[in-house]
Amino acid sequence: MKGTCWLNSQDGRCEVNINGATLKSECCATLGAAWGSPCERCEIDPACPRGYARMKGVTCEDVKECDVFPGVCPNGRCVNTAGSFKCECPEGLTLDGTGRTCVDVRVEQCFLKWDEDECTGQLPGKYRMDMCCCSVGAAWGIDSEECPKPESDEYRTICPRGPGFANRGDILSGRPFYKDVNECKVFPGLCSHGTCRNTIGSFRCNCESGFALDSEERNCTDIDECRISPDLCGFGTCVNTPGSFECECFDGYESGFMMMKNCMDIDECERDPLLCRRGSCINTEGSFECICPPGHELTAEGNACIDVNECSLSDNLC
Repeated sequence: MKGTCWLNSQDGRCEVNINGATLKSECCATLGAAWGSPCERCEIDPACPRGYARMKGVTCEDVKECDVFPGVCPNGRCVNTAGSFKCECPEGLTLDGTGRTCVDVRVEQCFLKWDEDECTGQLPGKYRMDMCCCSVGAAWGIDSEECPKPESDEYRTICPRGPGFANRGDILSGRPFYKDVNECKVFPGLCSHGTCRNTIGSFRCNCESGFALDSEERNCTDIDECRISPDLCGFGTCVNTPGSFECECFDGYESGFMMMKNCMDIDECERDPLLCRRGSCINTEGSFECICPPGHELTAEGNACIDVNECSLSDNLC
């Protein structure tokens, strides 16, 4: 009869189900500390050495752990040996303290975006794969590997606590300590033109004036006021600037003060009392007009009135 094989047993409680149902003899001769449901502590069979189980009540045979416990070497390959087994890790991975799990302790580049083998948004510094992919990363490593999808088994392996949590303990000890990633401290390049605020499992960007969150809500991008409001400057041309805009006003107009940047008419008559000497100054949109009294005419510049020399106009006046 097969039952549950438990890795640990303490104070009557059994913990860590080792991959499905096994025979009691195979469980207790290898990795198991307890077996069954409800569980009972394993007893050592004095007739067989460790790694061997009594088959058909007589013969002690080697337990093929790789077959009995499929998946016993996460991220690695299980190789059966006489009375035991070993886990072999692919290049770049290292066995942890348990000797059964291959972990990635490399530190490489982390990217915010991944699109068909093209990575963008490289963050400053280098990070472990779990620190990158369990938090803000979409790709990782010198080969720009796409991070596992959140619903995949690979993601659940490297991010068992879900998004925003990573192993903050000694990853090789086999005793992981999963803790919230403070993205604001770990990834100082986040929230450009804004203030980063850590939250449990994530973070938020509070943008500066003139900036708004991008579609991924990880950075603040400039608001193009000129595109949003084409008539923003009125009698002038709107020029977008980082976090703001400027108005290049047409002749006869000027930008207002403080927040009033739209172009307003210049009252030339009020600004320059000497305009239209010997006449009356009339302000108009974008300009002014001089009205001269009888016997006077405008100068060529159109900004003053001069006396008309009637005598020079006709020899027959007098």
